[in-house]
Amino acid sequence: MLLEMYISYSPRCTSRAYAVWSPNNSSAYTKTTLKDGIFNVKAFNLNENCIIILALYKDGLLVETQQMEYDKTDVIFYADKEFDSAKVMVWKDSQSQIPLTDTEDVVIP
Repeated sequence: MLLEMYISYSPRCTSRAYAVWSPNNSSAYTKTTLKDGIFNVKAFNLNENCIIILALYKDGLLVETQQMEYDKTDVIFYADKEFDSAKVMVWKDSQSQIPLTDTEDVVIP
């Protein structure tokens, strides 16, 4: 994993620092399809036992999250709430919250 630190200074001697996390395996990714409220997540170049997370949003607000452990098969999620956008993330495990892929913005048909 790569952590980039950025520090900016203003004329009033204030500073801002922020970090950008990048996955350590840039070849790992997800490809998610959505049909009739069912999300089918295909994962590529990932090891078993990582956590795949679905986040659903309505008007920019988080309305639901679901997660499942990856076992080298497609992961299926069923949407329970009304949403207008969705993201899929892959974390090393549920405790460390270390990202293994870039966040996927799911295409909503």
